[in-house]
Parts: sequence; structure tokens; C-alpha cells
Amino acid sequence: MSAIETGKKIRVLLAEDHTLVRQGFRRLLEDDATVVVVGEARTGLEAIEQCKALKPEVVVMDLSMPDLGGLEATAEILKADPTVKILILSMYSNEAYIRKAFELGAKGYMLKNAIEVDLNRAVKALAEGEAYFSPGISHVVLESLKA
Repeated sequence: MSAIETGKKIRVLLAEDHTLVRQGFRRLLEDDATVVVVGEARTGLEAIEQCKALKPEVVVMDLSMPDLGGLEATAEILKADPTVKILILSMYSNEAYIRKAFELGAKGYMLKNAIEVDLNRAVKALAEGEAYFSPGISHVVLESLKA
């Protein structure tokens, strides 16, 4: 049974190096009664430590962060706890980034320009065990299926 079905809130960790952006993501997520932001990280290293301490269900992970980037942090987090669902956020629809994110175990990839509309939907999809990707990268995902 999922967190949504049991009435339990989806525990989310935000990993984003820009404070104002992170605060905006928090506000968007917490407008939804089924989501609680349990922690925030400014770097990939902080995200790894926060995951160990806070045990979130979903990590909203910026691709580009100081010290350790989102892809590297994703690999480390999933090595320690393969049940965590990671949603990569990026400005880039570059096929190499998208492919690498999914190879490392991320369950979602979202372009930052789609955040306002899709962030809560994406977090819920991941919490339910589904994958999620922004419509803006669907062509990349479809092309990779052909390969």
C-alpha cells in the first residue's frame, strides 16, 4: 500500500544549491497535503548525509551542485539505500545527462521550466513506484527505446 493510500505523507528531501529556488520548491511541494519536506541539502555531499539521517522516500535532486553533482550523489544514495526514488531536476535536455541519470537509477527527470506544473505530480508518481519525465524530454526517452 502506498503512502498516499494510507494517508501517510510522502517524505521528500530537496537537494538544490540555490536557496531561493530550494525555498520555491519547498513551497510548491508543501502546498500539497500529501507531501512533507523533511530536509534540504545545498550540495551532493549534503544530500547523501541527509538521506542517511532522514530516510526520505523521494529525493528531488538538482543535476548541477557544488562539491558533488546530482548524478554522482544519486549513485551514492542508491548504493546505500536502493529504495529511495530520485527525481533529477535540470535545465538541460541533453540526451547524455538523461541517459546517465536513468542508468544510475534515477526514476525521474524533469526540466526546471516544467517545475511549477509538474513537481508534485512527479513526486507522487515516484512515491507510487512509477517513473516520471518531463514532456520536454519525451523525444530523448523515445529515441533511447529504439536503440
